[in-house]
Amino acid sequence: MRDLLLSVSMVLACLAQAQTYYYVNGITVTPPAPTTNDPVTITLNGDLSASSSYIIGTAHNVVGGQVQLTVNAGTQGIGLPVLVPHDEAFNLGTLAAGTYTITLSGTSMLDGAPAAQHTFTVTGGGGGSACDSLTLAPLTWHPFTDTALVLPVSNASSTLFDYPGFVLLNGQGDTLAQETVNYFGIGQGPQDHVLAVHTGAILPQVPFYGQLDLWTGFYVAQACTWSDTFDLCPPDPCAELVVDIGNFGGAIVVHTFPYTITDAGGATVASGTLTLDNLNQFTQDTVCLPPGTYTVNSSIAAVLGGQLIYGVGRGTLSGPHGPYVQGGVNNALTFTFFPACVSGTNGVEDLAARNALRAWSDGTALHLRTDDGTALGAVTVHDAQGRLIAHAMVPAASAVLPLRSATPGLLLIRTDNGTGRLVQRVILQP
Repeated sequence: MRDLLLSVSMVLACLAQAQTYYYVNGITVTPPAPTTNDPVTITLNGDLSASSSYIIGTAHNVVGGQVQLTVNAGTQGIGLPVLVPHDEAFNLGTLAAGTYTITLSGTSMLDGAPAAQHTFTVTGGGGGSACDSLTLAPLTWHPFTDTALVLPVSNASSTLFDYPGFVLLNGQGDTLAQETVNYFGIGQGPQDHVLAVHTGAILPQVPFYGQLDLWTGFYVAQACTWSDTFDLCPPDPCAELVVDIGNFGGAIVVHTFPYTITDAGGATVASGTLTLDNLNQFTQDTVCLPPGTYTVNSSIAAVLGGQLIYGVGRGTLSGPHGPYVQGGVNNALTFTFFPACVSGTNGVEDLAARNALRAWSDGTALHLRTDDGTALGAVTVHDAQGRLIAHAMVPAASAVLPLRSATPGLLLIRTDNGTGRLVQRVILQP
């Protein structure tokens, strides 16, 4: 009885000092000596502070050699002041070879696990599985349709992975998207593997935990499996877009073609030139745009002949293209860039309409202000080519940033004060 009262007193004292509802006493890695072929599970062994305490939510993220685990704990009110054993598991899937450090964070939790339990090592898988030599770039939505996903893959091994096909599953094992076999094998690449969204599947707009399977031989044998958290929209509000023009017949064309890109409101957000010469009858230029609907415009007064085709793309993926009419006609080609992300968290919202962040330019400086009086925090400004042209840490609700190196066109502004990220765009006039 005395021991019970002592335990209760200790728990109440800890609650009074730090309001800790979950105490982590140990960390277990399963399997104990994982290889690159083994799905890794990390389990936090601990105690809830009382019978009324509970885990509100958890999250995990693997960045390089850091495994970041987040646990938020809380209480539902009055309960018995006794320690309640509770384990919390995180399924990380397979990991690359290397040494990993575990960090814990969250609200109302305390990391009391021994320091040695915060690191573990993943070794090469047994006989050196060829799956270890496959490098998967982030899986994203297709830049020009909302019915497909794109997975760039590179192969550093001699294994062919003949007639490969990738399948995306959610955490419950339901098929979300599947590739129609399009390659004889996986080469050094990177190769863009296109997965069609499964009929009736609803893909989350927020990061979600899922599984990628690689099948070979026209889906005869399953070769590899990866489990991860997927975020299908570009991680930055500015993604590379390629504008191109080519001559596919007739006379050789030697000329420079100016172009502009306008947004849905008609404002110019990017501009450039495309040049064809005696040696190159195909050329392209790269700009940086957030998800949205745009029109690429171009015209030349001369009639030069040839068979000109112009359009947009990204990497090896071709977007809308059309014939280029010469003789003073404005060639206007409208397209939507990452259509599935336009209204999501990576789209550029009209935040001024939400009365949250206001931004405007006087030609030489950028003015920022939050209407609710919260601090701007970390501010970064990029131009249409993706170049960082200004950055600052602003502890106030307003700021004026000089734009000495900015060229006329679209500016992408991102602020982050630790409680939320806001993105805004401004057209810098000539």
